[in-house]
Amino acid sequence: MLKILIQSPLPLDLHPFVHQWAYFFGYNVFDLKHTFKLLGLLGGLEKIAQTLNVTHSRVRQSTHASMFYEAQE
Repeated sequence: MLKILIQSPLPLDLHPFVHQWAYFFGYNVFDLKHTFKLLGLLGGLEKIAQTLNVTHSRVRQSTHASMFYEAQE
């Protein structure tokens, strides 16, 4: 995603990469899969949503092409 946003190759060094990442997304980035595991919420997203009593957990399946065309509208 970063490569698309900066419209150029990704930086080869870590420092410029982190700087560009933080510019677009901030410094607080969390790995939700790891976080869920630490909290004991195991299983797929449907199971986790069920455990947390989240309704309408199913997201419409989209291809990259359909998402692109929707963004163009």
